[in-house]
Amino acid sequence: MAQRLLDSTEIVDFVSTGIYPQKAPQSATLPYIVINRDSAEHAHHLGGASGWVMADIQVNMYSSEFTEMRRLAERARNELDGYSGTVSIGSTSLQLRNVFLDSDSTPLDPVLPGRDEKIFRARHAYRVDYPESVPTL
Repeated sequence: MAQRLLDSTEIVDFVSTGIYPQKAPQSATLPYIVINRDSAEHAHHLGGASGWVMADIQVNMYSSEFTEMRRLAERARNELDGYSGTVSIGSTSLQLRNVFLDSDSTPLDPVLPGRDEKIFRARHAYRVDYPESVPTL
């Protein structure tokens, strides 16, 4: 999903390359995006693993300005919600199916630890389906 956002000129215009997995570094310049995979459900049927994963992905957009944070969140939603297709990172490709926005919120994060400036955050929770290899026994 990070690559999908980096491929968008509308997102890059806001954050440049400021899209981070798990946690942004202390030195990250606002605005930026942090992406986390919260959990994943591996689907099964009577014969065993089905080869499909349904993952919960959290996308957090941070900015020093509330209106900028909302614009960035809307652009991220436009890029991700409803997306189906292949994303590539290096030589690895992954077929995403049924990316959809499950919920969104704007939690009050007036100051992040280790930073002095006021920071606004928009949080999107996405549900993403993608294939995985089926274990053989």
